[in-house]
This record gives sequence, structure tokens and C-alpha cells, in this order.
Amino acid sequence: MVYRSMLVHGLCVKWGFEKNLFVASALVFVYVTTGRIYEAKIVFDGMVKRDTVLWAVMFAGYAQHVEPLLSLEVYRNMICEGVELNDVVMVNLLLNCSVWALLQQHEDEKQH
Repeated sequence: MVYRSMLVHGLCVKWGFEKNLFVASALVFVYVTTGRIYEAKIVFDGMVKRDTVLWAVMFAGYAQHVEPLLSLEVYRNMICEGVELNDVVMVNLLLNCSVWALLQQHEDEKQH
């Protein structure tokens, strides 16, 4: 699956579709679901214009891969770009906050 995703990504670049919002959202989703969160972030960062779907997929990816602090960085960028929160983005942001809280609780339990 990962190889195919990278192959499709390469074809999108070759044919000039890599900046298409729908294509980018699909690529980010595929990279997130195949465990390639950093590749997802590269595609995400390469987009000049981002919609709430793309933001939500990125937040969901960080929650899925237990990277809540990275999601806060993305959230900060979202606010700086003036993007308004919708319900889906808010749910994914709250999910990342709960992941962070669980990580903190785990760290506290390890120290005691």
C-alpha cells in the first residue's frame, strides 16, 4: 500500500496535480492511514491553499499516531492563516488534547 501511495504521489507530481486541493487531501489521508505521518506533513506543507478537510485530516493523523504536540503547531498555523474552526476540526483538535492528557498521565504514573 505504501509503495502504491508513493507511486500515485509521483504520478500526481509528474502530471501537475500535486497542488490540487482534492488530490492533496487524498494523499495526506493515504499517508496518514499507512503510518507515514511525516510524508503527510510534507504534502500538507506544500499546499498554498488549505481547506478544512485538509486541516482535519492532518489533525486526525496526529491523533492517530500519538503526536498531539505537533497538532498544536498545526493548529497555531491554522489560526495564523485565519481559518475558522468547524465541527470536524474541533473534534480532531479535542482528540489530540485528550491524547496529550493520556500521555501526561502515563508519564506521571511512570515517575511514581
